[in-house]
Amino acid sequence: MSPRTCSGAYSNATLEDCLNDDMLTTLTVRELNKRLHGCPREEVVRLKQKRRTLKNRGYAQNCRSKRLHQRHELEKANRVLNQDLHRLKLEYSRVCQERDALMQRLQRAANGGGGAGGATAGDSQSSPEFYL
Repeated sequence: MSPRTCSGAYSNATLEDCLNDDMLTTLTVRELNKRLHGCPREEVVRLKQKRRTLKNRGYAQNCRSKRLHQRHELEKANRVLNQDLHRLKLEYSRVCQERDALMQRLQRAANGGGGAGGATAGDSQSSPEFYL
């Protein structure tokens, strides 16, 4: 006797020919059990094991895809944060220079003007310090 086919009739085609990998993974357990009803126990066990293997393979691939996507997202976020850090370091350096220039100006003013007429090069209207 040949193994049972998808239609329930006996022929040379096996159940595996009717239940391709995609169908094995997408059928519900109830539907699969209905289709396997009356088949030899060894065939049922083999197909269910194949289904489990295929599903695990799909889960593993999904996990790898998610991990790769997450890695790319983290690398992108890291690049943005490094750009922000670089920008903030430049800003910090500029602010420190500005602070030092203002401190020097304040010390010169506290020491009695420090120059002819009390005006320094930093006091001209074209200087950025003029507006502070």
